[in-house]
Amino acid sequence: TLIETYEKIISKQNASRAAVPPGIYADYGYLLIRSGKTKEGTEMLKKEVELYPESEVFVSQIIKRLGKK
Repeated sequence: TLIETYEKIISKQNASRAAVPPGIYADYGYLLIRSGKTKEGTEMLKKEVELYPESEVFVSQIIKRLGKK
């Protein structure tokens, strides 16, 4: 599944480069939240902002939209 693909990307990058490409943590976090894993998903969204501060506007929109559902 897509979630498994993101997990592989993240684990591979952590082993070799220590950082995943921009957007990976955000996409993965969104999928986790949509699948009911809110805590884990939110952690991934925060990780995205931590590594890529410029993504804060994008990530805050995801959190805002998820909060309305």
